[in-house]
Amino acid sequence: MITEGGGAMQGDFEAFYLRHFKAIYRVCYAFVKNAQDAEDCTEDTFVRAMTSDVSFENERHERSWLTTTAMNICKDKLKHWWRQKVSPIDEEAEQTDAEPEASGSGLLGLLAGRMIPGGTLRAAFVHECAPEKSPWIREHDKGRQQLEQALGDTVLVRSYLAEDYPCAEDALEQAVSDGAQVIFTTTVPLIFACRKLAPKYPGIRFLNCSVDMPYPGVRTYYSRIYEAKFLLGVIAGALAVDDRIGYVADGPIFGTPAAINAFALGAQLTNPRAWIELRWSCCESSPAARLAQEGLRVICARDLPGTGDSPDWRGLCLAQEAGPVCTALPVWNWGEVYIRLARSILRGGWDELSAAAAVNYWWGFANAAVDVRMMEALPDGPRELVQILRAALIHGELAPFHRHITDQTGTVRNNGDRWLPPEEILHMDWLCANVRGSIPQYDD
Repeated sequence: MITEGGGAMQGDFEAFYLRHFKAIYRVCYAFVKNAQDAEDCTEDTFVRAMTSDVSFENERHERSWLTTTAMNICKDKLKHWWRQKVSPIDEEAEQTDAEPEASGSGLLGLLAGRMIPGGTLRAAFVHECAPEKSPWIREHDKGRQQLEQALGDTVLVRSYLAEDYPCAEDALEQAVSDGAQVIFTTTVPLIFACRKLAPKYPGIRFLNCSVDMPYPGVRTYYSRIYEAKFLLGVIAGALAVDDRIGYVADGPIFGTPAAINAFALGAQLTNPRAWIELRWSCCESSPAARLAQEGLRVICARDLPGTGDSPDWRGLCLAQEAGPVCTALPVWNWGEVYIRLARSILRGGWDELSAAAAVNYWWGFANAAVDVRMMEALPDGPRELVQILRAALIHGELAPFHRHITDQTGTVRNNGDRWLPPEEILHMDWLCANVRGSIPQYDD
């Protein structure tokens, strides 16, 4: 890159970067529609500028060249079917349009080798108990293994069990003492230990697997599982001969009503007459088996094995005399989440977001954080339809709640023109009109 008059511009690159960063980021965001792909394209643009032999006549020429280059890079990225597999981070739920500040911690820091000393990230995973005791923690431990396989020597990982210490804070203290630079806590109760230690160790990155827990100093991460439930609903509607479909929900926490409603809307997409019979595993034992006894043949059971129903009741099942047959499973890709977060820290993306704000990473199909696994029992027709809709979710061409929605009271929640913001989806406290059942109160 050459300045006006032919002088080398390497020494002036920081000023050049700061001068144009925000404008080029906006150009990229307008194309790719999500924060991390925009960040990727912005960085690629400046790297290309730094390594090219272009001679700039003035600042206007700089901006024009950068804009054209950024547009071409964005177009190339949009052509790539699996671009979500490699981008390290995406928008956070409460700041979906957050624009990163240009600083030395981003591309400039990356070029200077100042991101993580030695280029190796020391990560700690803190679980409440051993993975073999909890299906939820077992899935997170699989994610930890995938992180190590994907990043190799660039990440050093240690795991800690809170049950081995007098209190959860002691487990986190041990991780800090062992040199952890980022600490992942995989269950909601551990966020309270994170909140206690975060002010004490401001240089450590604390994360908790939860949603709607906005505490500055502790970032949270979760998956938009409602997107996967929408596709399961599509399958269920196609398979339900008598229009009745069972659905088993775990508990009335943030995000659960959204998953139920997305499933109900997906079922309506393939069967406008579909009705969802809702049961809660927190209120009755063996809810899926009971639905089968009531004559329902298509039942969406729990996501993970748990107490109550037999382990065979998992995912979207067909109730048969010999027992349930699974047709599709919702998938929580925790490995992809951990890989993205680790890569973000290694490249400086973590520090681009304001440390004063609460950050919640809430990711879905577009980030490969969730998926649907189709089993052999699924017929070809629904399988092909799911593949089409899955691609639309990945590319942002489909949103489960961007349609006409009426709730159980007859209130129109969406006239079909509105895009529901993440906060509204997360805080749903109502159910769609084609759902039979209610959200249990605390006393229930």
